[in-house]
Amino acid sequence: MERCLLFFFVIFINSVCVGQIESVRSIQINGQEIFPVDLTSNRSSKYPDYSKVKTAIGSADIVVISEPDHGDYSAISNRQSLVEYLHDSCGFNALITEYSFFLLNAIGEDTCCIDFDRFNNLTDSSYYWDYLPDLFDWVEKERENGTPIILTGCDIHTYYYFLDFIKSRIGEINSEIANSEKFRWFYDYCLNLTEGPFRKNKKLEKSFQRYCNFLIDLFIQKDPNNICAQYLLNLNTEISNYFLSRYKSDRKTLKEMNNRDKQMADNIIWLTEHKLRGQKIIISISSYHAMRNISSISSRQIRRSYPVGQYLSDYFGDRLYSIAGIGYKGRPGRTPDHLYFLCDKDSSYLEHKLYKAGYKQAFIDFRSFSNQEPFNMNNIYALPHIHYAVWNEVYDGILFTDSIRPAFMVFPSKR
Repeated sequence: MERCLLFFFVIFINSVCVGQIESVRSIQINGQEIFPVDLTSNRSSKYPDYSKVKTAIGSADIVVISEPDHGDYSAISNRQSLVEYLHDSCGFNALITEYSFFLLNAIGEDTCCIDFDRFNNLTDSSYYWDYLPDLFDWVEKERENGTPIILTGCDIHTYYYFLDFIKSRIGEINSEIANSEKFRWFYDYCLNLTEGPFRKNKKLEKSFQRYCNFLIDLFIQKDPNNICAQYLLNLNTEISNYFLSRYKSDRKTLKEMNNRDKQMADNIIWLTEHKLRGQKIIISISSYHAMRNISSISSRQIRRSYPVGQYLSDYFGDRLYSIAGIGYKGRPGRTPDHLYFLCDKDSSYLEHKLYKAGYKQAFIDFRSFSNQEPFNMNNIYALPHIHYAVWNEVYDGILFTDSIRPAFMVFPSKR
């Protein structure tokens, strides 16, 4: 009997020791031994073991958490878990998403108190992501618990009901301008541009942009930080991109993307310096937009871009910590008829190394890397030609998951 007990005791001790060894199993990147953080080791807690993520973030008060594809539900879910942890444990009380939520503030809407149905009815979007209602539910729950988080956004998409709001604000400054034929033309131009056949009328586009800039100056003279001026900057960018989108060429597409990234970055900086001043902020955008240094990427076209992350890195410096989500294999999705499968990567890929080492969820702090050499990582699923780069210059860290499952666009019936 005693021998049996001793035998099982030895087996137990060995299993514990093996578990401890596995929890610190290393991988090799360019000859350097890297020790990923196993996020599944804290199964008794509400959250994965994010303590090392918290340590890596340090004193940074702006954290970017990006997903490799808007249709990667696993990355979205992992990010939401980390967002909730940072809100609960680290005092991050504002979330800037890649939606245009911040424009709701222009008409006095408080996104801490707005439910998903209200948001959906206010917008003219033709679809939403299936995970969006859950985000609103969480924000509402935090408000009810007395721990509110500010939900806002940075994308340039503008909702045309804001034109009436702009008109009313112009009327408060100068009623003659608000009632003028020129403003009526401006108003109708915005409403009707996308409804009729496209006309390549650069003169008309320039005339619109000049008048839009005139209105921006009108608001800035009244208040340099006026949200109406910020809204009109977004509108100007969107109209410009509408024209560019009708010209099918790589050069026009790149300019369109750069216009969007520049304005998204400007929106984030405006929010951080004004509406969210003094808050600790989380930014939720795609991994393409989050790239903060693209000089090592092999694609010449990508090197000609200037993503949001690069603007933010230039502006905020060490205040910023950027985390990219990556996955090993599975099916991200966008629309139900657009699913694609991510196959196994070869042994040179970071994802492959993590998977073969037995990690299901892991975090790596890229700032712990001692060298600046390129390696393979698939962090943007839609761009398979940019896998090879000095990724520890592009992001500060990664969140890994071994299994990818899809998210979908929902197309509600037209109201």
